Parts: sequence; structure tokens; C-alpha cells
Amino acid sequence: MITALITLVLTILVETVVACLVLPRDRRRLRIDVPLINLTTHPLATIAVATVAAPFLFVELVVIAAEVVGYRVVTGFSLRKAVWLSFGLNGITIVLSFVYRAVVGGG
Repeated sequence: MITALITLVLTILVETVVACLVLPRDRRRLRIDVPLINLTTHPLATIAVATVAAPFLFVELVVIAAEVVGYRVVTGFSLRKAVWLSFGLNGITIVLSFVYRAVVGGG
């Protein structure tokens, strides 16, 4: 439970900072929308992987698709911008999760 909370907070921090750095004109929206969207997708993904034993890659692809919809509908981004942002942010946090597991260990 604590690990899930820590990964949620870290995901929100990393993705919000990166989004605001790469899209500075949209910073005002992103600092609210990125955490809200992640508060929706991250817990569901964690539950899917931990309790249902859904494949990690499948869950991540569903998360990316859901976040594309979020950035399109909630943030009002074009489909192209929403896809780019979702793939980019999730790609970064996916890589960081693998680095974390390699350094710290565990599943």
C-alpha cells in the first residue's frame, strides 16, 4: 500500500514537471490536469497489475489510451498533442520504473 502511494506521488511529480517543461505555454492547465488524470489512471493500473495479474505492457497501453482521452477532453489538447504527451510522459515513467526495479530490486 505504501509503495503504491509512493509510486503514485512520484509519477505525478515527474509527469507534471516534465509536461510543464516541454509545454510551458500550457503550464497552468497541466499542473492541475496531469495530477488529476494520473489520480484516475494510476490506481486502476496498480490494481490491475497487482490483483488481476494483468500484463504490464497491456495495462500501460490502456493507461496511455485513457490519458490520451483525458488530455484531449479535460485539457482540450488536439489529438496529436494528447497522443504525443501521453506517450512521452508514460514512456519516461515506465523507464524510470524499470531503473528503480533494477537498482532497488523487487517486482
